[in-house]
Amino acid sequence: MASHINTELISFSPEILVSFEQSVDSIVEAGTINQDFSESELWETTTGDPTYEEYNYSRKGADLQRKIWTLFVHELSQISYLSPGKCENEFKSSETSESLVKEEDTLFALDIISAINAEPVEDGFSHPAEELLKKSLARSPQKTFSWLYNTVHYERNIGIVASILKCLGRVKPIDRGDWIIHIARAALEHHDVEVRDAAVQMLELLEIERAVELLEQHMKREQVGWLRDYIESVTQDLKE
Repeated sequence: MASHINTELISFSPEILVSFEQSVDSIVEAGTINQDFSESELWETTTGDPTYEEYNYSRKGADLQRKIWTLFVHELSQISYLSPGKCENEFKSSETSESLVKEEDTLFALDIISAINAEPVEDGFSHPAEELLKKSLARSPQKTFSWLYNTVHYERNIGIVASILKCLGRVKPIDRGDWIIHIARAALEHHDVEVRDAAVQMLELLEIERAVELLEQHMKREQVGWLRDYIESVTQDLKE
């Protein structure tokens, strides 16, 4: 039975995605979820110059995504979440190009994604992914930096990327090295405004003064009015 799930809700390597689709089919066949849903119900789309609120997930889609994800995770015993591609500068590492890596080196990514899918990241509330990110940065900084950078570049689930950036902004104390600027720059160049907004939030929370120049440069080319105003406000605060 072919499922009608929007596979862009969660994306992995082709091998993992095939496994995910097969898992969804088996879940549907077992009657665990109802197959009668449409893509428009799973993902809220907008056109033109949308407001911030228009970028929220639809509640029905988010709930269904979490239900399927929870069942799928239990079937995985080993996973590499590192996306294909090369990282720049200090992110370059032969480890990121391997298709298979040790389970203990990649489970942190699975834990973080699982935590975000299980519980939305909301302003004013702490999130389990924050502590997971903090532990990952302390235990395996290079792998975590590479994964974060690749996730911003290659992850197709916009909500996942934005949520990770927001959680990263709450990790304190944090190393304010060049790596965080590289991640912020990549996020500010993202095609989706939700990711760009999350990048600004991250820099604001981390209070990185060196980010002022980066934000001012981006503000000149930002096309979304409310985000441009937000960037201007953040840069002023960081200068004080």
